[in-house]
Amino acid sequence: MTQLYHYTMCGLDNVYLENGYTHTQTTYGPAVKIEDSEGLDRAIAVALINGNAPLNGKEIRFIRTMIGMSQGDLGAQWFNKDAQTIARWEKGTNQIPCAEEMLFRLFSKAFLDGNETVRQAVHALNFIDRVKNQNIVLSETDGHWVPLTQIIEPEECTG
Repeated sequence: MTQLYHYTMCGLDNVYLENGYTHTQTTYGPAVKIEDSEGLDRAIAVALINGNAPLNGKEIRFIRTMIGMSQGDLGAQWFNKDAQTIARWEKGTNQIPCAEEMLFRLFSKAFLDGNETVRQAVHALNFIDRVKNQNIVLSETDGHWVPLTQIIEPEECTG
């Protein structure tokens, strides 16, 4: 039987590697080098999403960060919940309800599989999160109002 490496750098307690790593010595002491760490993280997320066991808090946080969503955006945009609810799920204080977990898995899988509609929605949500306090700037043209396409940050607006 091959000796498995208990991989804890991802923040999860239940990940073991059969290969794809090497033990090395550095000036600071022994270390482990992981081959293709981004690919490994993606594979971990896919394994969690496709798994049958209920997701625990650490696993929810891991997948959420893999798809690049904040707790606030995940809660508000996917579940109609506040960021504190998502934080409680991730801390294990509250368990994620079954329906929300299924929806979380579905959207996360679609995002990681490259579903362009879901990817664009997640990127749009992340963009919205960065410019939440943006002013709405309109221009009257030919007798009707139209929004300007450029984003003008509040400190740039003069009135």
